[in-house]
Amino acid sequence: MLKEIDVENFAIIDKMQLQLAAGFNVLTGETGAGKSLIMDAVALIMGGRAQQDFIRLGADRCFVQGVFTAPFSLDFQDLLQQNGFGHLEDDLLISRELYIGGKSVCRVNGRVVTLSFLKELGKRLVHIHGQMEHILLLAEENQRNLLDHFGGELLQKQLEKTAYAYHQYDTLAQKLQENEKEEKEILQKIDFLQFELNEIREASLVPGEDEALKKEKSRLENAEKLHDYVAFIHNCLEGDGKENVLNKLAQSMASLKQLAAMDENLVPLSERMDDIYYNLEDLAREIVTYEDQIPTDLYRLDDIEKRLQLIRRLQKKYAPSIEEILAFAENCAQELLICENFQTDKENLAKLLVQARELYLKEAGILSDLRKKNAVVLAQKIKNELQELQMKNAEFVIEVVKKEDSAQGFDKVHFLIRTNLGEELLPVAKIASGGEMSRIMLAMRVALAQVDAVPTIIFDEIDTGLGGKALNAVAKKMREVSDFSQVLCVTHAPMLAAFAAHHIYLEKQVEKGRTVVQAIVLNKKERIEEIARMLAGEKMSDITLEQAKELLNQ
Repeated sequence: MLKEIDVENFAIIDKMQLQLAAGFNVLTGETGAGKSLIMDAVALIMGGRAQQDFIRLGADRCFVQGVFTAPFSLDFQDLLQQNGFGHLEDDLLISRELYIGGKSVCRVNGRVVTLSFLKELGKRLVHIHGQMEHILLLAEENQRNLLDHFGGELLQKQLEKTAYAYHQYDTLAQKLQENEKEEKEILQKIDFLQFELNEIREASLVPGEDEALKKEKSRLENAEKLHDYVAFIHNCLEGDGKENVLNKLAQSMASLKQLAAMDENLVPLSERMDDIYYNLEDLAREIVTYEDQIPTDLYRLDDIEKRLQLIRRLQKKYAPSIEEILAFAENCAQELLICENFQTDKENLAKLLVQARELYLKEAGILSDLRKKNAVVLAQKIKNELQELQMKNAEFVIEVVKKEDSAQGFDKVHFLIRTNLGEELLPVAKIASGGEMSRIMLAMRVALAQVDAVPTIIFDEIDTGLGGKALNAVAKKMREVSDFSQVLCVTHAPMLAAFAAHHIYLEKQVEKGRTVVQAIVLNKKERIEEIARMLAGEKMSDITLEQAKELLNQ
């Protein structure tokens, strides 16, 4: 529970230390005495919005600290441990400082923390019920959240299953939608890749082919010259007549052998002459063979030129060399395979999407059934509480209807109420009476108490629009709430003030030309006087004091 609030330089509050007690605490005071500032201060340390006008005029910062005492819920302890705090057995100190310029510093037990973490702690420590919560109640999503909260752990686990199933389904649906957008582009790419691949494959290129063709082309273009030169060489070596080289060489070889027989020093020269002759003879035969191979097919020259033109065109279009063109074709084939698998992937994705939707509908259906069961129970509890709050003819219904898919299931939840006999059920948002709205909020708070582990509940002027029996019933109900949670109530109603166990009076004074606010814990005599003031204003009489005593005695 909230044991103490320390405030410095907060609006018109110079310095204040406010002690609170377990059970039912009430804050009273004249209009403008600073009661709403206490609510703002508590909201600030719970992670609420910071405003520059919170800083007292002339100060460079304001400071608010709350002291919370054990016991703390398991959920709260888990949150602390997950964020590096140990198990908490002593008091918890939460503070927040605001500086001129907008800087804000949040601390938990002296350690600086993030604002988001502070908000998570605040949700588990304090609930503040005021006009803003009335507004939030009107939103359908918040009504669904309240019902889910009432459903407890079983419903929360089913909500997680549904959210997971929806995420899987939604991810697949988005992916399939993206694939459908890409399909036209993919099909165009397949056509283009297929064209390129076919063009290269139909060419049947061979590495090094272009160089070989160029050489063959050169031979064909010079075939006549080649033939003439080769014929001349052959004629010189072994042509008709005795004057050819081989005949002359044969004669020389025979003469050298005769000389070698006479002088053995000439034997090496004779042997060399033999080698020359036989080598030249082999050369002559190879010349004849080459001469037979000289191309003479001029049509082949046309074919080679056409082939080279094709290769040059492909080189200009795809890559500088045949090897690179073939590598490009291989890449095309791989990319084409990927693109052709696109349709198969899309069909598989569509099947997975159907399965994912079936699973989502199953989980969302279970969630919806749980909501409907809990809706009946919660609606009856709220109805019972409303009747105890002097709304005898009230009928309260929680409607669960199927709408669009979402991570929270396909349900929309509507809180419907009929406050008088003969009227139709209408959304809670249609309730015009502030007094009725206050009692609805209180009824819901009591109905949700069994699943709500928040130790401190603050009601800000819940008595708006109430009087007589209704106000008396609200006062009793708040006393009932204080049996299981600490209650802090800001009120102008003497009836509510009388039912409190701990009464704090806020007073505005002027000191040294500045307005300051003081918080005074009232004793029994002072409580009687304050309740009398609330009954009759400044003109208190003995009768008014007796009425105040009677209220307290009740």
